[in-house]
Amino acid sequence: MDIEVTTAPTKEEMDTIRNGIHAYNRQYIGEPAVKEDLRFSVLARDGHGTITGGINAVSFWGWLHIEILWVEEALRGTGLGSRLLFSAEEFALKHEFFNSRLETTDFQAKGFYERHGYKVYGVLEDFPEDYNLYYMTKSLK
Repeated sequence: MDIEVTTAPTKEEMDTIRNGIHAYNRQYIGEPAVKEDLRFSVLARDGHGTITGGINAVSFWGWLHIEILWVEEALRGTGLGSRLLFSAEEFALKHEFFNSRLETTDFQAKGFYERHGYKVYGVLEDFPEDYNLYYMTKSLK
């Protein structure tokens, strides 16, 4: 058996791994009611079409997972982040994903997410060093 580490896996290689775990998971949870790994982005653009903020997310098993939320520095505090978050949650609800989860750190947006109804359910200390990573969740129902 050969073991290989690659920083450039092909789509086929990644699909083989994904399909393998999906087949295993189906033994326990059956066929998902909605498409697995529904990836999407929410984009904010200025009048010139330049992206000034956005969210990258994935939804599966009834959950929205917000992977990244970013707003250009000059636009923070204007409500743009709230609008992006609301749009992602609304999209998830339309696709019958009724819960949301995310991770954030001390120096990122923990307070922002708390103001939007997210609760901490776990903490990973010293990630990155001298900071904490917070695992947060929210019911979208």
